[in-house]
Amino acid sequence: MSLAPMQDLSATRISFALRIPGQPQYVSVARLALSGFANQLGLPFDEVQDLKLALSEACSYLLRRESGQGAIEVECALHQDSLDMRVTRNVPDPVGQALAILGLQPAGRDEPLLGLALIAVLMDDVRSERDCAGQGLTLRMRRSLERRSCR
Repeated sequence: MSLAPMQDLSATRISFALRIPGQPQYVSVARLALSGFANQLGLPFDEVQDLKLALSEACSYLLRRESGQGAIEVECALHQDSLDMRVTRNVPDPVGQALAILGLQPAGRDEPLLGLALIAVLMDDVRSERDCAGQGLTLRMRRSLERRSCR
């Protein structure tokens, strides 16, 4: 499946942005905001749950990088046929694992890779971006609204 380039999230009128402290207990605030946003859009319950799980895994992945420092920025935007999410954290990444490694089989059980693999299953397009200074990491995710559940 080939997807069009991800759109600029600021170019849409139906969106929200949220900045939370870089601590695990605040991930629930981001999940709640996403849930309210998706429910207002009339998305089915299963779709909302998938989006919340993908957001949680993205936040958890970014929190492995120096938890307690910096903030996590969450942006969600509705487009004609998709919902895009961008989750960013601007702290150094000593682990150096990004979504490009999803195509590889990890040796042993590696929790960050499992979370990223789960995101890849839940979303239709997942990408990672680093800022030019190497301090920030952004996970961009897209979920097609035309996607049909296999459940």
